[in-house]
Amino acid sequence: QYFTPHSTLRYRKLDGDFFDKNFIDFSGYIFYDLDFKNQLNEVDNYKNYTIKKYGSLASLICKSISGGGVTIGFKIKNKIESINQFNSAISFITTNILYKEIDYIDVSLYRVGQPLHITSDPMAFVDFNNEIEVDLVFPSIIEKSIKQYIMGNYIYNIPIYLVNFFVNLH
Repeated sequence: QYFTPHSTLRYRKLDGDFFDKNFIDFSGYIFYDLDFKNQLNEVDNYKNYTIKKYGSLASLICKSISGGGVTIGFKIKNKIESINQFNSAISFITTNILYKEIDYIDVSLYRVGQPLHITSDPMAFVDFNNEIEVDLVFPSIIEKSIKQYIMGNYIYNIPIYLVNFFVNLH
């Protein structure tokens, strides 16, 4: 079995018919990796900022494995039971909670089976009592981004590189 930040899997291959065969369950957490764009000397300040801003919502905030950003984990109160609900949860958090961090989000973690290495940050912020409730029928960024991509604009302040990423996923 594989344990990824978002799910438990038999194997990480989830495309096509393999999803039903290899997917076991969602983890109940959604993680984000915020890359601080080559400003390594500012990562501690950015981590402190994220703790102040999101510490009442997040279960984990720590330096990312690269040391060039911050990892934030949210414990989800609702039970996520489908890929559509997972996409809605990601979209809800991105557009309602982390919208000011949109330029820093590593969108590769938007995939159910994506692995994530958590650092051994000795000053990690942890609060397992924090849970957030998300809208599991929230309009998916993925669907809206593809439609908006065709028009050549942004949606929900999502930069074009995110739109390109989502288009390549589907």
